[in-house]
Amino acid sequence: MATLTLRMEDDTRDELELLARGRGTTVSALLRGAIDGLLGRTAVAASTSAPKSLSMLDRQMLVLQHEILKRLAETADALGEAEQHEQHIKVLQQGFTTEYHREFIGIHEELTPAEGALTMEILDMFTVVEAALGRLDDTGLAELGEGAEHTLRFAGFDHNDAQEVRLAGLAEHLVASGRWSGLAYHFDDEHEGGNSHMPVLTRYQRMLLGYEAVVTERKAREGAGAFSIYHFDVSDLQKILEATQRPGTMRHSREW
Repeated sequence: MATLTLRMEDDTRDELELLARGRGTTVSALLRGAIDGLLGRTAVAASTSAPKSLSMLDRQMLVLQHEILKRLAETADALGEAEQHEQHIKVLQQGFTTEYHREFIGIHEELTPAEGALTMEILDMFTVVEAALGRLDDTGLAELGEGAEHTLRFAGFDHNDAQEVRLAGLAEHLVASGRWSGLAYHFDDEHEGGNSHMPVLTRYQRMLLGYEAVVTERKAREGAGAFSIYHFDVSDLQKILEATQRPGTMRHSREW
């Protein structure tokens, strides 16, 4: 495998490190994926997550399911659907491995534990931060500065980004199941189902660095078991806001 040396600004490297940590991968793997996309390999890579081989038992079970669905489709005069099931049956019976991926269309790769944990940490953070914003009066909001409240509120995730749309799905599922219910309104029709329409994950990761630094400071000052640890004030919110504006400032304080 060839080696390519790439020079970039320190801030760009920091951004890539944050993004890679959030995805549970390395900067090298992240860049290789981007290069594949530029070379038009994205469509091919998308199908490689499907099994390259299925046992005879798995194939027979899938064949039987398609047989049932085919007969139901025929009963309903859905002949086009019945024909599709017939094609699946042929692929499985003949063992056409290059066509197996069609059996798994709509089945996504698993989110990594790191991505799941990151999503929950983001929801935790915004629950605390939005509660703090709700306690501020006009003077406190003015002290934060213009546009600060918008920056510090949860904006959902970008549904046009391959990773963020997956995190959005998990976040919506978690909220719908009764957890982090205070953020449920972000997923309603008025907020377009939690679609930020722009990438936000890197900003959230910066915020998490600032948020956890604030929590650490408050634990040291008030005691680890104090409920008031998460009762943020204006100065705490300002520190989190500063973290969103200065990438890499506290990048070594934790790892995802």
